[in-house]
Amino acid sequence: MSEVFRGRREDDRLLTGKGRYTADWNLPGQLYGYFVRSDRAHAEILSFRKPENVIVFTGEDTKDLRTPPPMVKYPGRGGTMIKVPPRDTLARGRVRFVGQEVALVVAQTAAAAQDAADSIEVEYRDLPLVIDVEAALAPGASYAQTKDVTIPSRPPGNYFLILKADTGGAVYEADESNNLRVVPLTIAP
Repeated sequence: MSEVFRGRREDDRLLTGKGRYTADWNLPGQLYGYFVRSDRAHAEILSFRKPENVIVFTGEDTKDLRTPPPMVKYPGRGGTMIKVPPRDTLARGRVRFVGQEVALVVAQTAAAAQDAADSIEVEYRDLPLVIDVEAALAPGASYAQTKDVTIPSRPPGNYFLILKADTGGAVYEADESNNLRVVPLTIAP
């Protein structure tokens, strides 16, 4: 017999102000980090101008870090495993969405890290945007994926969902409705 769900264990302490967050920790010799984020949706990173005497990591410094494993590990139709495109820890050479992390500043205090991050200048060259699903699936479309990943326009066993808003309401069309995929996407401020 299973237990009755009585709510999440952490709710009481979080709602009453007794929760502990990483920002609440103070350890001896602790350093603070602050991310520099892209203000472009799709652009090539041309250069960084960094302040002196500040620890700054860029995509080139983190290029050997591995892509996290997929959150979903069960096979799709026909036993095919989920394809995991490479995801750089920090953007390397190109940004693919607004808010993508392009650098990490490390300093003695949170305020110093933020001040140093605000003084970093990133030079970009804007690249074309594709904001329409049909245009993104068209042959030769410019898209924000890397050259290292080849994804056919209609991969077998994947689920394509298109929202049509011009019908007076939300109508969803799918070319396959029997094989849903969970795709973890980064949403950054």
